[in-house]
Order: sequence, then C-alpha cells, then structure tokens
Amino acid sequence: MSRVLIITGCLISFICLNLFCLNNNKASSFNENDTSYKVYKIDSINNFYLIYASKKGIRYKIVSQKRSCESDNKIQKDGYYGFELSSMLYDLDDIKIAVGAPGGCVYVDSITKICIEDSIPDLKLAKNIKGLCFEKKE
Repeated sequence: MSRVLIITGCLISFICLNLFCLNNNKASSFNENDTSYKVYKIDSINNFYLIYASKKGIRYKIVSQKRSCESDNKIQKDGYYGFELSSMLYDLDDIKIAVGAPGGCVYVDSITKICIEDSIPDLKLAKNIKGLCFEKKE
C-alpha cells in the first residue's frame, strides 16, 4: 500500500511540475534575456541528441534524432535559441503520462530509453530542431 502511495505521489508531483513548465514553454521572438532558451549541455545516446537548455531558471531536456547538419544554424553550447517545445510525456489537452518505461522514461526507438532527471521533470521535442540544426523562422 505504501508503495502505491509513493508512486502516486511522485506521478502527481511530475504532473504539477509539468503544468508549471508548460506555461513557460511558449517561445515567441528571439531575445536572449526573455524568450530564448540557453543551451548549457549537448549529449547523445545511440541515434539521438540530448540538448539541455534553461529558461528563467527552469531546465529542459530536448530529444532530437541524429541527422547531419550542414547549416550555419548549428546549435552550440552557450547559445540562445527560440525553441518551440512540446512534451513527450504529457498531452497538453488531457495530461496523460506517456506509455513507456516506468519512472518517467520513454523508449524513443527499440533500444533507446531516455528518462527524466531530478531537476528536469519532462522530456521535450522541438518543432524547429532537426538533428542539431536550429530552423529559424523567416
């Protein structure tokens, strides 16, 4: 019984933190201080990049499938970008936990499991990222 309560409490915490984060994910125009995300780390696992970014003190873990990037718009550590983020774990309309591995993890392909971290309560996708290329709005 106590395990069920602990798991339920953790899930409710993740949902509440995600609701707070969702309200801060709407990046509009490029502005280093206000609406842009600062990339503080870039990592990879199998065929995916993990782009770690922050905005207004909130940390984000963005997943992007590896692709070649021959653009001048390659995402760099310490750069600022107007990412258009969406959740991999939650549905904006219905707040549902994604089907995947237990503990806030998602299988992004048959062998790659990506998990949330203590200070990052959600996994994100960005419409305007292809590999490590940032697609600017014209």
